[in-house]
Amino acid sequence: EADPMAEEQKELIEHDRVKNSQQYRSFLSDLEDEAHENEKKDCWLSAIVQLNSVSLVEQQFDINATFSVFWIDAKLTQTDIAKIDLFREGGINTGYELPLDPANLFKNASTVDHIKQPSIEIYDEQKHVIMLKCVIHTSLHEQFELTNFPFDAQFLNVKMIYNTIYYNVLSEFPKQWIKTIELGGSGHYDRALKVSKLDSLTNWVMLPPWFDFRTTRHRFPYKTSRELDDDDDGSVFQLPDVLKPAEDDGDEHEVTYYRFKFALIRLRLKRVPNFYFQLIIFPLFLIVSCSFAAFSMDPDEWVGDRLGFVVTLLLTVVAFQYAIQGDLPASPEVTHIDRYIIWAYLCLTLFIVEIAIANLLHVGYYTELGERIMMIFMIVMWLGGTVVIIVVPWTRSKQVDWESMSNEEMEEWDQHNASSSLSVDKNHMHGTKIQC
Repeated sequence: EADPMAEEQKELIEHDRVKNSQQYRSFLSDLEDEAHENEKKDCWLSAIVQLNSVSLVEQQFDINATFSVFWIDAKLTQTDIAKIDLFREGGINTGYELPLDPANLFKNASTVDHIKQPSIEIYDEQKHVIMLKCVIHTSLHEQFELTNFPFDAQFLNVKMIYNTIYYNVLSEFPKQWIKTIELGGSGHYDRALKVSKLDSLTNWVMLPPWFDFRTTRHRFPYKTSRELDDDDDGSVFQLPDVLKPAEDDGDEHEVTYYRFKFALIRLRLKRVPNFYFQLIIFPLFLIVSCSFAAFSMDPDEWVGDRLGFVVTLLLTVVAFQYAIQGDLPASPEVTHIDRYIIWAYLCLTLFIVEIAIANLLHVGYYTELGERIMMIFMIVMWLGGTVVIIVVPWTRSKQVDWESMSNEEMEEWDQHNASSSLSVDKNHMHGTKIQC
């Protein structure tokens, strides 16, 4: 007969194991947010963003931005507004919860400068509409995806921190309590986001941005009714009764949410590769193509000159690569230009090896037919590599799958969020009283 105490203890241990799982804690956090849903104030965010620069070397981009946030609060008076400290150290004000904290706007900012002093005012006294305005210049970190460089497209992510506990950001303009155009034409508040770029950024084409202030992005598996098996590692947990399907089939289901907690303004850019075609790809193509002139030399009399000519071109490629380093991004990813430079090295090295072997064999190797076969082989090899490495990716880059790019980026953030902090190695956790 089973011991009831032992069974109860086993259930408690299992309950604690599941409860302590990262997914379960994250999910409970969402449920708490949902519990406050009815108490939240609706707010409208209108942003004007100008892209000033994009630095591949420093992995960041600079913007000027104006954020205007509107919400309704009948209890907030002008006297109360005067008491709000917009730069209270430690985050959002304790006296009054604002939608945005002017002192802590961005998650990925390296520097933030307020062009104008942040202001909060009563926008419409009759409708009790409050407006918070911030005008800033900031530099934001960005991990560029450079595998397809220089035929790449990029998300420039403005990772914003806003008060999700007390506010909901609306997705439709609340025309009942905000004017479409401010008096004097100073603002088009009916637009959630308006973006532009400096005219000097000619190597980028800007596409319509994305605006994502969702709070439910978690992704994890759950079980509906089936008890947790002995071999479960805690990554799967039972769904709370209130969220179970009406008909419980006992199978596992996937809730496609992500585990990162920040809002997103996503600028979408597509690179114009003309600069890299003119100053890197085309010159490199000509340098290697010049090596085929070696076939015009008499192989019996000029084999040494052939070898010296091709070696000189190889050294020219080395010098050329050194000269263009400042125009290329420093990235662990292998770009298309990196592949093309490597292919140029391989083709010239193969040509040098061929000439060296021919010189060692001396008699009978260089025939008219052999010369033609080797020349055709080298030309086809070089041109074929150019097509595969440069022409095909350039053609494909005209159609960008933004949804797939977004999903891959969010998966990366999700994994980074799950493993961004490390605990002390238990074998090297030594307190004061630990003896050596």
